[in-house]
Amino acid sequence: MRRLLLPALLSLLTIATGVSAQVPPPGDAPALYEMVVTAPGSRSQGVRGQLLDDKGQPQPDRSALQPFQTPIGAFERVGCTHLWSVCGDLRQTDGFAPDGPANDPTIAGPTLFRVSRIETAEGPTYRGELFAGTRPVPLADRVETPMGPFVRLEGKFAGQVWTGWIPQYWLPPRPERLTYQVVIHGLGSKSESRHGAFYDEQGYVVHPRGSDPVETPIGRFQPVECGMPWEDCGLFNVTETFFVPAPDGAGPVVTVTAFRVLQTGSGQDARYRGELRDGDKVVDPAGDRVMTNLGPMVRIEGSHLGHGWTGWIPHAWLGAPDR
Repeated sequence: MRRLLLPALLSLLTIATGVSAQVPPPGDAPALYEMVVTAPGSRSQGVRGQLLDDKGQPQPDRSALQPFQTPIGAFERVGCTHLWSVCGDLRQTDGFAPDGPANDPTIAGPTLFRVSRIETAEGPTYRGELFAGTRPVPLADRVETPMGPFVRLEGKFAGQVWTGWIPQYWLPPRPERLTYQVVIHGLGSKSESRHGAFYDEQGYVVHPRGSDPVETPIGRFQPVECGMPWEDCGLFNVTETFFVPAPDGAGPVVTVTAFRVLQTGSGQDARYRGELRDGDKVVDPAGDRVMTNLGPMVRIEGSHLGHGWTGWIPHAWLGAPDR
């Protein structure tokens, strides 16, 4: 038995030593909070959160039933039952993301997140830093880590000034905004036409310059000049310059007045949702495929051009032949 226990203890000590050796020393400001990946890349990989006092020392043990209030939100104590547990002091996210931090051994990335408090003449500023070993991770829009995605924030968080990295799950979901739509004008009349347009973050129509195709995160779009009232115009995906009516024998056609693409987030973090509408009503036919007066639409739950997509999408945008 002693022969079996000794290697196991040495293994645990090796893991613990490896973790502590990878934690960089405190910087020029006292640390308020740390979240560290333990035994990274192994089956025993875990994630531990730890609130620190004014001297950078761990806060004493508290009851898990009593959340601890801090200037950057409430933290609760989750017991560490296994080496691979996600535990310790974890921030309550007010219902934004109930799953909390991730623990993904397949992702090689930063293994330490540290929050420091910096005193300035205008008041305290909270700084979020990520470390890969002892090296700080340069700021970018987003980075994947074993603890989940982190994003850059320069502004207010929980009523405090924040700079640097922050766990994405700490942030509330961003509201959807309309980014593209095709609207049918004069439906059923001799002047029926389709108008395609992109919108900026303030909701204004984006007018393309010139006649060359425009590259966007959801594909290439061709500008079409507006001519007569019955002519289609605006911006249309190059795979289907004009939406075509259903061919004969394709079955019943679902009548819609618009196809809209709604966006949350931005950059690499952007996510899209396709929506069919009839006037002010959302149209959501049963099934994964439907023929509409804007052409065939398919339901998608996955990735399109590297971005998450849910809801409806024109079949032609997927680059597959129509069947």
